[in-house]
Amino acid sequence: MGVDVKALYFGQEVVEKLKSYVYAYYYPELENEAPFYIGKGKGNRCFQHLLDNGDSEKVRTIKEILDSGKIPRIEIIRHGLEENEALVAESVAIDLLTKDRLTNRQLGHGAKRYGRMNVETLKNIYGSGAPLDIDTIDVPAVLIRVNQAYVPGSSTQEIYDITRGCWKLAMRVAECARYAFSVYQGVIIEVFEIAAWLRGDSTMRADGVEREPIERRIEFVGRRATQDIRSKYVGKKVSIPEGARNPCIYTRKTKEEFARKLRETVEGA
Repeated sequence: MGVDVKALYFGQEVVEKLKSYVYAYYYPELENEAPFYIGKGKGNRCFQHLLDNGDSEKVRTIKEILDSGKIPRIEIIRHGLEENEALVAESVAIDLLTKDRLTNRQLGHGAKRYGRMNVETLKNIYGSGAPLDIDTIDVPAVLIRVNQAYVPGSSTQEIYDITRGCWKLAMRVAECARYAFSVYQGVIIEVFEIAAWLRGDSTMRADGVEREPIERRIEFVGRRATQDIRSKYVGKKVSIPEGARNPCIYTRKTKEEFARKLRETVEGA
């Protein structure tokens, strides 16, 4: 497979904000596995291995992935570093990955802002491109900002659990939203199709912790959206109305659907 590596490059405005960084290569489409390569660099160094020649295990692994018609998943583990800091961070990451399992419960310093993220998310967070206007989203949806709960590098299941509840929303309006967009630092990181809204904390989460249902708050259950929806929105920067305090924001299509149902109720009374 011929890869246009330059098409993957960060723009100059992204490069300047990334500074030095530590990056990792993963097998594509696998979420919870350890990376097969850790490196450090600046600029567009993280993409150069796609052009490497040689007989190292790293090169052979990348070639096998490319020959299968796919591209390795590249994530930035830590950025915003000075060069000497990146050197230490790379060394620590390699050392830790020799362990079978880590039990750390606390994130490292700066992980929320500078921690693990895929390269497309970084491009959107730091890039100068215009954000997507919420009113142009053509499906009834609710955008849910997860800035406080999201940990960079979380699995889809973990993103699902922090996105789906519990929220202070009116049930009759929420039920008009078909999709939930998980938004982190102004970028859509995942999209879920909503099956139903229920009382807050009334359903089990993946962590297995039993919780008492919360009155006057709701949560949704559903599944990851289909690929056609995800490819259209995941990774896109989105504008957030100035002064919006509620982490949940409805799209225009959701508001229109609610207005339609309200009219039908009034007309049928």
